[in-house]
Amino acid sequence: DQEIRVKVRSTKPRLFLVGAYCRGTLLDSVTLSEGQTEAVLRPQSTVGGVCRVTVFEMVNVGTEQRTLVPRAERLLYRHPATRLDVSLGVGRKVYAPAEKASVKLITTNEAERPVPAIAQLAIVDQSVLTMADERNSRTMPTHFLLATEVRRAEELEHADFLIGQHPKAPVVLDLLLGTQGWRRFVEQRPSRFLEARQPGLEKPLDADEAARWLVMVGQSEPLNSDLDQAKAEAIAITYEDRIEPLRVKEEEAAKRVEEARSIPRSEEYLAAVATLRGYASAWQNMISLSPFVGLIFILGGIGIALRRTLAKLSIRSYVNAFGVMVVTVILLLGLSFLSVQKPTDHIAKQFAKAVMMAGGERLAMDEPKMERQNNRVLAVEEFGGLPVPAAAIPADERRLDDRVQAAAMPPGRPMAPMQRDQPPQRLLARQIVEADAINRFRGTVPARRNAALDRAEFKGEPLAGKEGEQAQLNGLRRKMRGLEYVPLVVREYAHVRPQELSAAVRADFSETVYWHPVLLLPDGHTEVSFQLSDSVTRFKVTAFAHTLDGRIGAASTLIESRLPVSVSPKLPTEVTSTDRLRVPVALASTSIEKQQVTLAIVERSGLDAEAPETAIDLPPEASRRVVLPIRPIIREGMATLTVGAGGDTARHTLRVVPDGFPTERSAGGTLEKSVTHPVTLPADMITGSLKFRVDAYPSPLADLTKGLDGLLREPYGCFEQTSSTNYPNVLALAFLRDQNKSNPALEGRARVLLERGYKRLISFECENPAQNSKQGFEWFGGSAPPHEALTAYGLLQFTDMARVADVDAAMLGRTRSFLMGRKDGKGSFARNPKALDGFGRASEMLTNAYIVWALTETGTDDVDLEIKTLVEQAKKSNDAYLLSLVALSL
Repeated sequence: DQEIRVKVRSTKPRLFLVGAYCRGTLLDSVTLSEGQTEAVLRPQSTVGGVCRVTVFEMVNVGTEQRTLVPRAERLLYRHPATRLDVSLGVGRKVYAPAEKASVKLITTNEAERPVPAIAQLAIVDQSVLTMADERNSRTMPTHFLLATEVRRAEELEHADFLIGQHPKAPVVLDLLLGTQGWRRFVEQRPSRFLEARQPGLEKPLDADEAARWLVMVGQSEPLNSDLDQAKAEAIAITYEDRIEPLRVKEEEAAKRVEEARSIPRSEEYLAAVATLRGYASAWQNMISLSPFVGLIFILGGIGIALRRTLAKLSIRSYVNAFGVMVVTVILLLGLSFLSVQKPTDHIAKQFAKAVMMAGGERLAMDEPKMERQNNRVLAVEEFGGLPVPAAAIPADERRLDDRVQAAAMPPGRPMAPMQRDQPPQRLLARQIVEADAINRFRGTVPARRNAALDRAEFKGEPLAGKEGEQAQLNGLRRKMRGLEYVPLVVREYAHVRPQELSAAVRADFSETVYWHPVLLLPDGHTEVSFQLSDSVTRFKVTAFAHTLDGRIGAASTLIESRLPVSVSPKLPTEVTSTDRLRVPVALASTSIEKQQVTLAIVERSGLDAEAPETAIDLPPEASRRVVLPIRPIIREGMATLTVGAGGDTARHTLRVVPDGFPTERSAGGTLEKSVTHPVTLPADMITGSLKFRVDAYPSPLADLTKGLDGLLREPYGCFEQTSSTNYPNVLALAFLRDQNKSNPALEGRARVLLERGYKRLISFECENPAQNSKQGFEWFGGSAPPHEALTAYGLLQFTDMARVADVDAAMLGRTRSFLMGRKDGKGSFARNPKALDGFGRASEMLTNAYIVWALTETGTDDVDLEIKTLVEQAKKSNDAYLLSLVALSL
């Protein structure tokens, strides 16, 4: 809430407008008349970080050409008014090695109240962090509030100091912001900013960098990309193999339901319901006639009373007449109460629960009929149906009413009736992802999800309200929908010491003992537990956290792992066989008394250490260092050294490799009785490092079969990348089929990979919105125009794939028809000018030859004119690739 004082000096009187901005948000502005030199800005916003104060000259005031011309600008730092305080609590500051530890994480706001947050927590050996260059490291608040707002932030050292509590930090930060000339006059038209030469820079900003900063400060909108949708479809298609069996069962169940509705018993049911409604109508008619019946009774009672009065009979007659009137009044009141339709108990309870779910507290209702002005809460009526809702309520009240309505409605969504003789509709992967996006923008209650699915392309899809297999299918769909919008894997690592290690010897020196990138704190606090490694060191606990409303915070602390007396040899991870090592061994004491220990090599393997036992005096809380001479005695392999002192024992391993550089020679051939292959050994070969390996195969086919396993790859990426990994799977299966060889393990793995690759490839088929159809392929598919050469490549691949697996014949027909439709009638093919391969695409002649070869290789379409044209062109070319394609097409 601190005000910003700005002093403006000018060589002549001018009319100025002074404004303060923070990440594109105007905090406050003040107009300075001619002669005024000081402006006081009082921002009311809680936004903090690097702010920009710009002075505009007001030109042509009072006319239609009134404009603001930026004249001066200054950057300053404003601490956010709202903050997130992160506190770390450890069970103890000091632990023993391999002991279980715990850390509490608490997040509070500026009012010291717990707030929900999302945190990242890491606990790492501090000695490892010390070896790294930490001058450019920074916490999350520093990164977002400062580093993203300055130029060349990667070169900024000790950035946390700048927004810290040190007395000199504000001065240093102000000097830093004073050098950021590239931000000057960013509050202008983006096109002018992109073209202008920024003051203080050796060269203008490139378009990408300038556009990025304009988006960051709020001066322009980020560009949307279709790649996310393409990736979502590619990811979702991988679940089709699990959903398809359940989808088939769902369709069969839907057909059975439709058949059940068509049998004569349904007519009997409707007749029975009509009869019940007839009884209900008769009862309602009786209630409606009750006032007339009551009036007759009242008049009769009055007549009897008058007659008895006139005859001066006894008082008993008056009592009888009065009794008739009382019974009549009671009857009328009872019928009136029965005519009021009251909600049943279970509906009342459901509505009360809905009110609690809607706002977290019980809402005051003026009318007990569960109605609002324009929308009646849905409740189950007498015969199980749902009443039709009234017109929509105003937008400002819609959210609350929808929440009450959705919670009060019975769970599930009724199955929409299907048209007879029509196939059940399917929910495509693209629609699943799109429905999930609608669901996220409009809420998460079941009613909103069902409303999203009620759009035109989802009509008739029974997605909820069923049990068993349908529920399992819904669960798979939810998982598939979430793949694009949430991280695929959130790994939590909590260290556990391997059980096979001896408790008496420290051999586990893991550097990271806990890691969680997305640690949720629903109520502002949580606790994690883990096991320390065997290292005698300090572990640094670092936590970064943020809230959904943009607050960010960070905290760190230390956990110490120590022993009364510890021994720590410092060995390299790898040595050569001729190295001579002088290994420093550190002995440390944490006791307040003097310690006398004996250092000894307990065990060694692959190493020679001529070091006798040594007695060492350790002063209180002090350390000593002893150097042990060690040398490897093996040419290659793993070596082990175990050192003990004062009851502590530590074991370390290191790799031993030969001197020089590794070289490899190979030879092959056919073995008939015996064969000799001369091998020339290097003159400087290390003695004892020579190794031989012989692989023999009973037939060439066995050799090829062994190599097939190396061809199999997991499909990934765009259409071209997927094809590069999927086509070898096709060729491997084709080879096994042609050779009539059985390799169940290899064939099974190849078919699984081939199925995944096929489903990924067909997801890249392009859509033609104008014709509501699919045609051709492109790198990412979707609504992008197809690419002719890539489609021809796909035609070849799918045709080969059809020989070893099931391929959609309709898709093959569409692909071939698309390529034939691209013929221009002049012996060539039209090409997509917006293709992604514009950086290095093949020539038009080569592209035509490739498409013609693909068509002739996979079918018998009429391409005589194109072949004739290519033959004439090939006669004038020396391109071997072109000549090969034309020859194969003939």
